[in-house]
Amino acid sequence: MKGLIKKIFGGKKEAGPAVAELLGGLSEEYTVFSSMIYDNSEIGYVVFSRRQGLFVINTRKDKGEITYNGSHLLINKKPKSDPIKKALKDTFWLRATIKERTGIDVPITPLVIFENARVKVGGPIIGVNALESNNLIDTITQAPEKKALEDGVVMLLRELHGTYTINYISSV
Repeated sequence: MKGLIKKIFGGKKEAGPAVAELLGGLSEEYTVFSSMIYDNSEIGYVVFSRRQGLFVINTRKDKGEITYNGSHLLINKKPKSDPIKKALKDTFWLRATIKERTGIDVPITPLVIFENARVKVGGPIIGVNALESNNLIDTITQAPEKKALEDGVVMLLRELHGTYTINYISSV
């Protein structure tokens, strides 16, 4: 928890501004929630689309080249933290929370977005797409349609966002 508080209040520049700008350009068909915090973890963005389901989006600020060696995502040929594992953890938490609270099993697409790196990965890794930020909007808007989500899902997301988000005023 100490590290998360330091991240929020420490003034450290984090990944996400380019992704935030891109998501801000989505049509009214999409609802975007940012910085959903749960169990000492943070989901960068959750995007709700009644027709295309939910997208869990985590951003990374790594520079260089992103590849996959069959078992690990590599950043400049070296494994670092595991953004795929984190995206899956976030997805499982959100899916389980929605199922528990509404009884609805929602389709969720996990995405890891690299703002400053070239991604050379040939497809999803255990169901998670690793993408460059310039591919984000097409990935969301061109996703196949799924079973229409009920209003209760977006209402729960609003509640979770408020409950699990620490709001603060920046002194900058």
